[in-house]
Amino acid sequence: MYTIENIKDENKWDELVSKSENNNIFLKSYYLNCLKDNINFFIIKKKEEITSGFVVISDDNNNIIENLFSIYSGIFFIKNKKMKSSAYNSQIFQILEHYQNFLNENYEKIYIPLSPEVKDIRPFQWYNYHLSKDKKYLIDIKYTSYLNLKNFNTNEEFNSNLFQNLSDTRKQNIKYGFKNNLDFCEGDTETFMNLYLESVKRQNIDIKPKQLLEMKNILSSLRKKKKLQVISCQLKKKIEYSIVICWDDNKGYYLFGTGVEKRQRYSASATLWYSIKFLKDKHVEIFDLEGINSPSRGSFKTSFGGNIVPYYVLNFNMK
Repeated sequence: MYTIENIKDENKWDELVSKSENNNIFLKSYYLNCLKDNINFFIIKKKEEITSGFVVISDDNNNIIENLFSIYSGIFFIKNKKMKSSAYNSQIFQILEHYQNFLNENYEKIYIPLSPEVKDIRPFQWYNYHLSKDKKYLIDIKYTSYLNLKNFNTNEEFNSNLFQNLSDTRKQNIKYGFKNNLDFCEGDTETFMNLYLESVKRQNIDIKPKQLLEMKNILSSLRKKKKLQVISCQLKKKIEYSIVICWDDNKGYYLFGTGVEKRQRYSASATLWYSIKFLKDKHVEIFDLEGINSPSRGSFKTSFGGNIVPYYVLNFNMK
C-alpha cells in the first residue's frame, strides 16, 4: 500500500515540510545542508499521494547518527483534511510501521530525535516485542518549551498575559534590565562566535572542529536567508549577553546563547525578552525555546512560563 522513494528536489522537500504537521526549521534542506554528515530525503506515498516524508542523517558507515545541531529529525506527516481523525490516526500508525521497517532493513545503528508532533511511537516500542532487551529500541523522553506569541501585544508588553505568566524573578530581572539602560542591538555572527568560543574555553568544554564548522555554517546560511538574528545586550557599550534566534514560517527558535563571565544577573533575561519581541515583529506565533534538558538551562527557560512539550529520541543498535 505504501512506497518509499528517495527525493532529490530540495525545494519540493521544503514545501512538503512547510505543509506538514511537524513543520520545523530543523527539517528544512537549507538547515540540514549546513551539517557535514550525509543527508538523504525520502517521501512515503500511498498510491500517488504523498502522505509523509523523513530525513536520514548518516555517517560513512551508513549508521543514522546523532548530530548536536539536529534538534528534531526523522519523520513528518501531511494530513488529508478530508480524513476522519480515526482514519488519520490509523494511517499514521501504518506509516510509522513502514518507516520503522525501512530503518531496520537498511541501518544497523539508529539515533533519531523525533519532533514533538510525533506522539504515537508504538511501532518502535513493539519492535522485536518478544525478544531480548538488547534487540529493541531504547526510547528516551526529552522536553522543550513553547511560548505562544499569537496574542502578544508588544505595545502593552508588561501588561500582557505572556509577561504576567513569567516567574516573579524573571519579571523583576527584565524590568531591572530596561530600567538600568541596557542597550539592545542586532549583532553580527562573527562577534557572537568570538564570545561563544571565549565561554567554551572558560568552561573547559570540548567542541570538535566538525561541530564548530557546522555551527558557523548554520549562522552564515540562515543569516543569508534572512532567517536568523543575533540579539545582544550592552552595558556601557560592552556586550553582556547574546542570543541567536532563527525563524521559519510561523515558528521561531532559540538556537544559541552566551555571555561574558562577569555580567549583570538580569542581562540574559532581558535579552531573551527582547528576542521575543523581535520574533513577534516577524509574525512568529510559536517560539520554541529548544531544549530544557539540563537543570540550569531548564530552570531558566521554564521560568518564562511556556508550555512544556515532550519529544521522543529513538536509539537502536543491531549489534
